[in-house]
Amino acid sequence: MPLCSIIAAVLLSGYVKPAPRVRIGNFLLAAPVGIAFVRNDAEGFVIDTGAAYVAGTAAPDDSYHRQRFRLGNAKIDFEWMRSGDGAFGRFTSDAAIDIPLRLSSGWPDFTSNFTPVDEGVDGATGGRTVWSLRTSPAPIRNSGTEVVLRVTPGAPATFTAGFIGRSPLKTDLASQAARYAATRPSAGGDWGDFVGAIADNLNNSRTYSADNGRLAYSVSRRWAGGNPNNGPYFCWDSFFNAALGCLDDPVMARDTVRAILNWQTPEGLVPNFGHWTFADKRSSDDRSQPPVGALCVWKIQQRFPDMAFLREVYPRLVRWHEWWREARDGNKNGLLEWGSSTGGWQEAQWETGWDDNLHFAGTRMMGTSMNADAVDLSSMWSMDAQYLALLATSLGRKSDAEQFRKEQLEMNANINAHLWNPRLGLYCSRLWHPERPVPVSLGPFTASFFSDEALGKEAARRTDRVVDFDWNGKPPMSGVDGSHWSARWSGNFIAPKAGRYRFSVTSDDGVRLLLGWRKILEDWTVHAPSQREAEVSLKAGEAKPIVIEYYQHDGGSSLRLSAARIEAGRPEDAFLTRVTPMNFYPLIAGVPNAERGQQVMAKLTDPKRFWGKWAIPTLSYDDLNYHEQQYWRGDVWGPVNYLLMQGIQRYASPAQRAELGRRSVSLFMGPWTRSGICSENYLSTTGEPGGDPHYTWGALLDLVGIESIVDVTPDGYIALNGAGSITVHLKRIPIQGKRYDINTRPGYAELRLGGRIVLIARHDVARMKL
Repeated sequence: MPLCSIIAAVLLSGYVKPAPRVRIGNFLLAAPVGIAFVRNDAEGFVIDTGAAYVAGTAAPDDSYHRQRFRLGNAKIDFEWMRSGDGAFGRFTSDAAIDIPLRLSSGWPDFTSNFTPVDEGVDGATGGRTVWSLRTSPAPIRNSGTEVVLRVTPGAPATFTAGFIGRSPLKTDLASQAARYAATRPSAGGDWGDFVGAIADNLNNSRTYSADNGRLAYSVSRRWAGGNPNNGPYFCWDSFFNAALGCLDDPVMARDTVRAILNWQTPEGLVPNFGHWTFADKRSSDDRSQPPVGALCVWKIQQRFPDMAFLREVYPRLVRWHEWWREARDGNKNGLLEWGSSTGGWQEAQWETGWDDNLHFAGTRMMGTSMNADAVDLSSMWSMDAQYLALLATSLGRKSDAEQFRKEQLEMNANINAHLWNPRLGLYCSRLWHPERPVPVSLGPFTASFFSDEALGKEAARRTDRVVDFDWNGKPPMSGVDGSHWSARWSGNFIAPKAGRYRFSVTSDDGVRLLLGWRKILEDWTVHAPSQREAEVSLKAGEAKPIVIEYYQHDGGSSLRLSAARIEAGRPEDAFLTRVTPMNFYPLIAGVPNAERGQQVMAKLTDPKRFWGKWAIPTLSYDDLNYHEQQYWRGDVWGPVNYLLMQGIQRYASPAQRAELGRRSVSLFMGPWTRSGICSENYLSTTGEPGGDPHYTWGALLDLVGIESIVDVTPDGYIALNGAGSITVHLKRIPIQGKRYDINTRPGYAELRLGGRIVLIARHDVARMKL
């Protein structure tokens, strides 16, 4: 074809060369208070203030950002907005301060060079000048790695930055701030803006990875280990993040679901983690995590329906659902167990999502499964079937929906038949073969502490009666620092009777256990609190040297050693009777009838067990280990409260629903209001934050608050609760693509659409068909 004909054909077809895709946002993991610029997933640069993470305002389209941070003695207000392929920003300060803006390519896959000019720097990739940074006033210093601005009270510094283009940048920060404030979901009243807190935390946790070109919610910016392409996609965390994020940013919510499902194995397993280098692995293909995907995707669809997205992810969710039945029913009785293809007990614990829980203490691995039918997993699988049925119905897959409803009914019947413990009036996990561990004493021990991690430089000695410590990163004794140390405890163990003895070690970090100078247990790695067990057969009166060695790298530090003689159990010993919120999970799948449901609810709402000021603890208040408040041993966790809310909506009174919402939001908003903390978990003793202080799913406590007031029921109604005792005002809460306002006062709630009241609830729950 002649050239002129080709040109004519192109013109007639309306073809226009695609514009470069430019991403602009604070989505470099290590630069939470900075701006990253990425074009076509191939080149980029970053301007970083160097400030630590703070969850300020961040519009989903990056049209407006505002973060406040400290530098020296100065309080700095940093605002910026996107305009085309660039950004305009402003720094104000309450004290004279020099603000360094660090320059980098951001990701190891990108290469940018920076050339100082009078008013800033120019940047080039591949020898081409493609972007610029200009400041006003001019920087007091600049180089190829840094631009330094001087800011004084009343004299802000501004800048423009971005890829070079023809359009001038807009600079109307105030109008952009007002525009976002007028469109995002928010709240006011007794609880403050607990709804806006969700957006602030999620929108500031979007991170970009150059290795896959994905932008998705990160659980926390602390987990990447300095590698911007190592931000992990944790399994149930990602689904919960999507359920949170869809309130303000349904696009990012869907992309986060895609990010974790991209790591699904051909067999259907959605891994505990993907996109994370851990123990030389990029994903945990040996284990999964709690099946909450269908629940969260259904929640997203209730906010902003998107049938194309649903058609895309539905087959993957179905395959995951099928994988559980194929891989996690070791005794083939229709109930499910946690497990790992490694046969490792701690790996199976990680699959539960509760890394160091005591619910499954005393279980063993039988092949790739724990030897206990899990009440929590079986209930969540039933819940998964329910929500898959709803998703199938939305897609017009009638036969699929019927099959999933059948699976839910069958699983519920199985749970009722085999996991109901009449002595406790609760559902309990149940051992395949009951056994009875009888605790035995260990110690005393001679303890030697070393000032290095290799047991090389002895610094101090002492005698310890037991090995049961939670140093929490602090020095274990005088002469040893809080990090980079090691220790050895030496003693003798005399078996009181002949039989099997089980030794259990929980550590953070590395540990090894020797009995009779033979190594029976080892996990000599840096890791989060993890439990390992080993069994040996001993003769009565047999004496053996026992040695436990430990090293602490940095961060948290703890070590516990215990032992028990294992006796054959009686039939009643088959039930695992360590009561945790897992025992209440049958509520979320509609397992109990009315009578059993009330018995379960009575235990959950007992103020001496779980229904205290800071609810709901992951161990009962009267549990022997409750005082530890160690991770999943007593702390309050957002995902637990959120899952239990799904059950409470089925069985509790309207007042109880409202009360769980009040307690959850109150727990979250204290640290948030004081310090901007969205914590991984919270102490149920004091309400103070624990774990990672900036972990996204802490905001699930606020989502519990929203759903305690207004929710969409699985049978297609808006449920409005007028039984609460608080006065709040919710604005622009998305339901089925529409934005609703809700006002409450004690004993009253009203739902508004377009300023018009469409539903009123008084001292009860009122329903309106969607």
